[in-house]
Amino acid sequence: MKLFIIIICISSCSPLLGQEFSQNDSVTDQGIFRIVEIMPTYKSDFKGFYKDLTKELNLKKDVFGSIWVNTRIDSSGTISVLEVEKSSVSPAVDSRIVSAINKLQGWTPGETHDEIISTELPVHLKIKKGKIKK
Repeated sequence: MKLFIIIICISSCSPLLGQEFSQNDSVTDQGIFRIVEIMPTYKSDFKGFYKDLTKELNLKKDVFGSIWVNTRIDSSGTISVLEVEKSSVSPAVDSRIVSAINKLQGWTPGETHDEIISTELPVHLKIKKGKIKK
């Protein structure tokens, strides 16, 4: 079974092997990096981010859905939401999520070539019974 899984992984990843990425692939029009050597991290970890976000939102237990949010962690470690990419939740809850994410500070910024940089970080949130799940 393990061999089968490894073969699937190798065959599905092989088109990417040896592929070079251009500067256009790794940097947005606003000069925010998408691909970095060291990704930004939340003060504890992503599990802590989800926990703190759930606490900040305090959603009712009947809220369910999924939301993709593009965020930016700037070189000082401040997070801000660039846009809601996709959502199956209500616009009112989307707005609350954006506000809550913007309040959750304490990020370590991304790094490339020993330089601290602004990084785009897509975040996928699953909401089940009013709690953010990984």
